[in-house]
Amino acid sequence: MTAQSRDELRSALLTGLRQAATALFIMAVPVFLLTTNVRLAFDSLALYRFGFEQYDVTSTTGLSMDQLMDVATEIRDYFNSPDELLDVQVTLAGEVRPLFNERETLHMQDVKGLVRAVHAVQMLSGLYLLGYAAVVLAYGRWRGARAVARRLALGCVSAVALLAVGGLASLVGFDQLFYSFHVISFAAGTWTFDPRYNYLTRLFTEEFFMQAALIVAAAVILEALAIAAAALAAMKWLSRRGQS
Repeated sequence: MTAQSRDELRSALLTGLRQAATALFIMAVPVFLLTTNVRLAFDSLALYRFGFEQYDVTSTTGLSMDQLMDVATEIRDYFNSPDELLDVQVTLAGEVRPLFNERETLHMQDVKGLVRAVHAVQMLSGLYLLGYAAVVLAYGRWRGARAVARRLALGCVSAVALLAVGGLASLVGFDQLFYSFHVISFAAGTWTFDPRYNYLTRLFTEEFFMQAALIVAAAVILEALAIAAAALAAMKWLSRRGQS
């Protein structure tokens, strides 16, 4: 291989790596926005309260709203703790007892694994976005800043498109999406419950999850539009400054 051939190969490899890194940056934008909002949803006591009030959970469980919010707080804290199993004690008919049975507790352990995976993906995608932007800015300065803003805007447009489609799909066929998600995410037989004999599906109905999914989708879309608008404004400002 001649020196010229080696240079051409090296140039082609570098170009491919730059293109792959850029594509990954654009894809990381919707991933980061989605995982951030999913994480916020799991941590939002206001969202739990909304579900309890919207679907009259006090009637279906026999628990007061104060008790339900205590349960929600324990679940929220469990997802952010090193505890292996969830242990929620409530007072029902004057007796202190565990709220969840063994199958429910084991299912919540599986859910916690998914929540931790969301945390990890959020962190990794956020670090990649910051690292990529830092490298491009370091080497490109004003031109690099415009490139980062343009690619950020493209990532936000991708997020809007993906979440808009996902939101429409949820409205049309959420029950099938919900079922498919559980089939993919959990072992067979570990996530089906009879609401007459458990509290988990009475606390968190399928309708609640549909509302939560739509809220997350709407939040991502609004945030992406705001970031895209800011990125486009930054591109215009940087272009003017680069010409001055």
